[in-house]
Amino acid sequence: MIRTVRSAVLAALLVVCAASLPVRAAEAPAAPEEQGGSLSATYLTGKLYAQAALDAERLSRAYESELEQAGFYKLLNVQRLQGDPDMVKGKAILARSRDLAARYKARSLDLVKQGGDRIQALDTDEETRARLAASWERAQAEARAEVEEAWRLEGAIIERMAEVADLLARATGAWRVNGERLSFERGADSAEYTRRLAAAKAAMQAQDDFQSQARKKAFKRLLEIAK
Repeated sequence: MIRTVRSAVLAALLVVCAASLPVRAAEAPAAPEEQGGSLSATYLTGKLYAQAALDAERLSRAYESELEQAGFYKLLNVQRLQGDPDMVKGKAILARSRDLAARYKARSLDLVKQGGDRIQALDTDEETRARLAASWERAQAEARAEVEEAWRLEGAIIERMAEVADLLARATGAWRVNGERLSFERGADSAEYTRRLAAAKAAMQAQDDFQSQARKKAFKRLLEIAK
């Protein structure tokens, strides 16, 4: 049975949070008389990061909760399959999962846009606000690219799982649940099921690799902000 799929959104949005904020309050070392303002901007940067990371985590948890309620994590559970031999219910689960992914992708991209609004709402001087806003603007393209890649990987998992479900639907009546596994009457169906299952697992591994790299990038960026 395929393990639980973890969404990529949290890892991607952590990168967004970090990439959308300046490494330092100023691009060049501050003069002695400017250091107070630099420290203030650094504090505001950390505050923005913390809030954005919290919003990202909330969004991720909400997405995974709805995905679980839709039944996606149990799509290929043998007990579920036993009660859905023609995969009609399974296809409904997949349709719901695709819809959720599309909705939450839009919401995660909205988080990127909100960075500029939050900077403008900061209680600080105009120079610091302008400096933070300029840094955020420079990072938008990278931030959006990270989110797009996260959802491309999430979509790939859903589609690979859909391919497994399509095979089971096409082979209705020619497979059955045997303990914790599926048995197929035709060897070709069994081989194709194994191939499609492996493709789904490979998609999940690609997502795991992305998450790992995303978290490392976000942590490195946060350390740079704190310097």
